[in-house]
Amino acid sequence: MPEEKPQYPDLRTLEGAKQYLEYHSPKGEDIKKHEHVNEMFHVIVEQLWDTIPDGPGKTVFLRYLNFARMSANSCIANNGA
Repeated sequence: MPEEKPQYPDLRTLEGAKQYLEYHSPKGEDIKKHEHVNEMFHVIVEQLWDTIPDGPGKTVFLRYLNFARMSANSCIANNGA
């Protein structure tokens, strides 16, 4: 029997906000989704690495890319929230 995901947290409530901010380790089929997201962000870095000049701007690029990767995985973990 497939694992049932809980409904996403209600971000309009304090309890929902706190639940959303907790670390949710991937389980079941979500593990493959997280791995796929991470692999795709590695591809982006590999494709753009030599195009983007070294310097503070490259650091900003990497930080925002990491934020986007974490946001994608958080979306998976929180069932779309």
